[in-house]
Amino acid sequence: MRAKSSAAYVLIRVFIAALPFLWPLIPAAANALGNGTDDKARNAIRDVAPHYVPWFDAIWRPSSPDMERILFTMQALLGALIFIGVLHALRQRSGREK
Repeated sequence: MRAKSSAAYVLIRVFIAALPFLWPLIPAAANALGNGTDDKARNAIRDVAPHYVPWFDAIWRPSSPDMERILFTMQALLGALIFIGVLHALRQRSGREK
């Protein structure tokens, strides 16, 4: 019985890890990702100060919106993995101090 519960636990973890990669493939999610806070801020600045000139421009821009979504997803996944790794290290460390 224990092997079944650990297999289910592994499957759940794999699904959660794969979710950021699958999310951009869902049409509704892809549209939601395209309407980010950067676009809203840019539009608000155009409304308030139409002659505003940014201080600098991006060094590199992704070739397509899909590539931008993939890079953003990879960045989020990397941040989540680092966060989980730090939590794991802290739990191990606190377990040794007792």
